[in-house]
Amino acid sequence: MLRKKIAFHLVTFICALALPASAQTQQDWDWVNKHFYDVLNELMPFDDYSLGYRSYRDLYTNELERSFFFNGDPFYQNLNATFRIADKVSVYDQMMELHRKKPTTTISEIKANLKIKEWQFSQSSCPAIKTQFEKFFRLSLEMMSSKERSDREAGVGTIALHPRIHSFNARITGGHLNLTITFGDHPFASWAEETFQALNSCAKKTNPIKK
Repeated sequence: MLRKKIAFHLVTFICALALPASAQTQQDWDWVNKHFYDVLNELMPFDDYSLGYRSYRDLYTNELERSFFFNGDPFYQNLNATFRIADKVSVYDQMMELHRKKPTTTISEIKANLKIKEWQFSQSSCPAIKTQFEKFFRLSLEMMSSKERSDREAGVGTIALHPRIHSFNARITGGHLNLTITFGDHPFASWAEETFQALNSCAKKTNPIKK
């Protein structure tokens, strides 16, 4: 009898572990979606700088949001860069967890508890910032790639489902650039990934500024 009771409790415990956690409700999604972009704009601004970039992944919220921006002029040796990334858990998922834990918490209270990491670099602390800054201004914006042109002629279309959103903001000769890219193999997105890796490499050599 004792063995049967132990076996019963063991099976019950295993079944309990196998049960999924309560899923987010539509109201939870609606609440976070309502506030997410305003929060992201506040935590990871990327405009009003010489060159700024920010990205996040649509739907796949386990991928960390990140941003960086450059200010100054490398020819006057005053170029600097700020690099930010969500700390271990995406901003979106942090917001969801905090909201579900206490739904009456205001967005201002939730913002105060969100965790991101930040680094600030100069040309001396991270020489790659000058290299990447100059690379950006050598990019050219192709309105339609040769692949897309040939695909269209063949009657083939490509759709990116829930892509990583790449946003750029830059002061350029004679004006201002505001650009959003959703294809990861686009030259601008490739530059952003290369720059992220370069900044991340510099970040590994120093502690972040606490946020």
